[in-house]
Amino acid sequence: MRFDKKVISKLLIISSLLLGSVSSIASPAIANAATAADPITATTTATPEDTTNTDPKTSTVTVQILSGILTLDKVPDFNFGAVVLGKTTNLKSNSVTDVPDDFATSGKAGVDGSSDGMVKITESRSNSNTGATPGFTLSASISPLYPYDTTANPITGNIMTLNSVPLVDSDNNNISTSSKDLMTSKAAISDTDTGSSSLMDLAAGSYRMGTIEAKWQNPGDATMFVNGTNGGGSASEAKAKKYNAVITWTLTAKPSVTTTTK
Repeated sequence: MRFDKKVISKLLIISSLLLGSVSSIASPAIANAATAADPITATTTATPEDTTNTDPKTSTVTVQILSGILTLDKVPDFNFGAVVLGKTTNLKSNSVTDVPDDFATSGKAGVDGSSDGMVKITESRSNSNTGATPGFTLSASISPLYPYDTTANPITGNIMTLNSVPLVDSDNNNISTSSKDLMTSKAAISDTDTGSSSLMDLAAGSYRMGTIEAKWQNPGDATMFVNGTNGGGSASEAKAKKYNAVITWTLTAKPSVTTTTK
């Protein structure tokens, strides 16, 4: 399986393939013979004991091999413009400029974001028996807001909310294989969360192969709450300062495995 590029600064793409082996173990009984002789009158010989054999038991693991690739090709930047501490602000644009040069090397800025406002995934894998797409998940996490002015403190406790948007192909048609359109999951992503927030969790066969896009481009598609009451910086300190956060996008492939036992 091939992945085209690293996404943001910490993109993790996990592809799982479960392989199994079949083994059986037989444990035959061993017949022992013992003899004893009388040196004066007679010789006696012990006969072999009866043996019992047990049939081995087996189980089977069947793996459906997937062909093709799953790649995360594009992820969006977000610009929320001027915000009020303690308030929620709608998305302004997907264009981000004037980020300090050292932010990328220090891990305080993403390196793969685009101004298109979309996540773009290419799915060309299929189950070798059924031809169905095998499924995948996409999640995201966010860092604290880092100040451009390095003398200021980061702001923590912020929440970026990505609202539900359609999952479409390159022709803007929904990718669902049923009459019900597929959408992303609404996700509230905070730097205080220990894990990632799920945006997509597509089951095997529920979507069509090809390009998959989710677009957060309109003001109501995304919002940002900036915390103004935590120790990461006072309201006066944060006034008129620029901040940047890093979003890490994680694409995880689902394996296609069928297991039978006896």
